[in-house]
Amino acid sequence: YNTTRGTISRSTAINTGPSDQPHFVHRSLAEALDLRTEAGYFYIFRDHRTSQEYIRSGQQIAERGFFAELYGYQYHAFIDFREIYDSDGSWQEFADRLAGAASGNIEDAYREWRYEPVLGPFKQALSRERLLKSEESSFSADARFLDDVAEFLKALVDFEGLSDTVAAAVTKLEKLCQALPEPESPTETAPAKPDERMPAEPDRAEASLLPGLLTFIAIDLLRSGADVSRSSREKAASWEPLPNTWLLRRALANRLTEIHQDAHRAYLEALMTQIAADHRELLLLEESQFQRELMLLFRSSIGRECLAINRHENVVWFNKERWEALLPLLRSVATLSAEESGRLRKLEELIQERFESLTVQAEESGYRVDEFIERMITAAAGR
Repeated sequence: YNTTRGTISRSTAINTGPSDQPHFVHRSLAEALDLRTEAGYFYIFRDHRTSQEYIRSGQQIAERGFFAELYGYQYHAFIDFREIYDSDGSWQEFADRLAGAASGNIEDAYREWRYEPVLGPFKQALSRERLLKSEESSFSADARFLDDVAEFLKALVDFEGLSDTVAAAVTKLEKLCQALPEPESPTETAPAKPDERMPAEPDRAEASLLPGLLTFIAIDLLRSGADVSRSSREKAASWEPLPNTWLLRRALANRLTEIHQDAHRAYLEALMTQIAADHRELLLLEESQFQRELMLLFRSSIGRECLAINRHENVVWFNKERWEALLPLLRSVATLSAEESGRLRKLEELIQERFESLTVQAEESGYRVDEFIERMITAAAGR
């Protein structure tokens, strides 16, 4: 088929008069779309056919219009215009880097680009060679790796404006690499009442040791830094992921995909790493706080996604395999927290007791959310 290309700079005819006395005018695109053409104003819009997004400055649209190249039977339908004001010049630099190219989500791509000073060192610390060694269980936390980790954590601390706790975090990671075994694989059995729309589970869904632990340390730093500035009421009200943790989680999933060649499995492992960081002391809490935070985990958006919480025949269920994969991680990070505070000997029994209770009550509830929560409350009252 033939192709056509060109620039559209004016609107189609617009009737500005009454229906019986029409008066048709042509306007510039900026006028027709009511765009601001002063410096600093940008517009993100979506192509209806491809769902790809683009960004252009209002000034560029006014002066140059829209350029398009179409093949036979192809069309563009640009919709969902939204305005962005560039207060610091970063959007202009980002748009220049894109050079007119499309992105699945412009704002996500912008945030990843802004976070590159952190994501770059993260990717360096988790090089493909190291990931493959960790998968083969032949990795050791050598000096070069710890230097790369320190560089990544320093970049994170500087970018987020956190207190400098890099040395302590590196030591914590080294200890984790040396002391924590990879969780055992869950048994291969079907969920009690699966949602038929759910995809099949991967062979193993637990977090791979090295990339998961490094991401855990990073998210833990972010969480600790945020908790310094939040009141206890704010902390208790929500355990939703903090800004930018999703970027680390996405970077982790990308790295894990390189190992597993399975994006779904990698995505699940990254979700579990996030939850382990957000709820690292779940198994250590006083009984009423434990019950409250357990319910927060099940109600949070990331918890619901990770545990595949779904409604089937008016009953809300959670996924058996994912729960069995998550629990060993929660036990490991609780053990780490207790060891850091010098209370491991005192709390070791509590951690194991909670781990076993969460396992047994989930199984006996048939993985029904309401019955599981009720059983946990009843079990606590009987102790």
